[in-house]
Amino acid sequence: MQIQPKTLTARDISQLIGKVVTENHHLDDAQSFTHFLEDLAGVVTDYFGGTLEEVKHDNQRKEWLVVIMHDENVLGGGIYDEFDASVKWPGEES
Repeated sequence: MQIQPKTLTARDISQLIGKVVTENHHLDDAQSFTHFLEDLAGVVTDYFGGTLEEVKHDNQRKEWLVVIMHDENVLGGGIYDEFDASVKWPGEES
């Protein structure tokens, strides 16, 4: 018997990633989850600029943090503008 492939839409992929990130039982341990987030951040920075600085768990906030540094490839008015409003990168509206 040949196993058929599954076809996923872009929305399906988005939901799959969201599920892995928000539900803690899909990856075995913190190290695997850290690597998963590093890989995702790598895709984001490859396409939209920025440099991955760090992935860490903040015990006070009880959540994972991905720290991305600005670089020359980040476009003002880009994908990062709506996140971490306490920090303004060049080209962002005040």
